[in-house]
Amino acid sequence: MLLALALLAALLDAPEPAVDAVLLAALAVAGSPIVRSGLRALLFNRDININLLMSIAAVGAVLIGEMAEAATVIFLFAIGEALEGYTADRARDSLRSLVSLAPDRATALRPCMDCAEHMGREGYTGGPLPLVRRA
Repeated sequence: MLLALALLAALLDAPEPAVDAVLLAALAVAGSPIVRSGLRALLFNRDININLLMSIAAVGAVLIGEMAEAATVIFLFAIGEALEGYTADRARDSLRSLVSLAPDRATALRPCMDCAEHMGREGYTGGPLPLVRRA
């Protein structure tokens, strides 16, 4: 929202310090969780992750005076993170519903014609191919 307001202000020839202030506010709002996550990974896990790299890129853009670039990069990254979380949740839900379709019993097929063994879901540890029929 703040990014759109800053872009609208820039199109309407608002004073540059006012546009930069709105862009910095947008950067602070969208970037604070990203910076926090990146710094936490660096300090606690001694790990450099994408959140830290995006934070460094945003700080670098601010230092060279490109407020719009910094705010846009962080905004687009935040959208990407939100979409990734959404798709991961959907995939997790799909896997749960697929696992719920697993039958409780199966018949293990053995090489001889009259050898069959019934087993529960927990009983299958690999080996003979189970014959599974929906009830």
